Amino acid sequence: MSTKSAFWQSHLIAWRTSGLSQAAYCHLQGLSLPCFGYWRSKLRESLPLPPPAAKALLPIVVSELSGSDKCIEVELPNGLQVRFPSDMDEARCVSIIRALREC
Repeated sequence: MSTKSAFWQSHLIAWRTSGLSQAAYCHLQGLSLPCFGYWRSKLRESLPLPPPAAKALLPIVVSELSGSDKCIEVELPNGLQVRFPSDMDEARCVSIIRALREC
């Protein structure tokens, strides 16, 4: 296997286990997204890659909010940020976060 193939194989495996989008992973690693896509396509058939990491929401417990806290801010692994009113229904927040994680 060539040095370039090994380089991209290691990044493809790291990306698949990171749970990040391709764009977010490339941005964090300083990689070209078009090159990443090229090597992903090229190596897809010749190298077995592990399945993507399972994505799960982690429970967050908010103990107390002061009167001045009007929103809760969440930053998702794909780089999106969302703000919720502090009194928003928990189930609605979770459904919005799940939808945004796919963006």
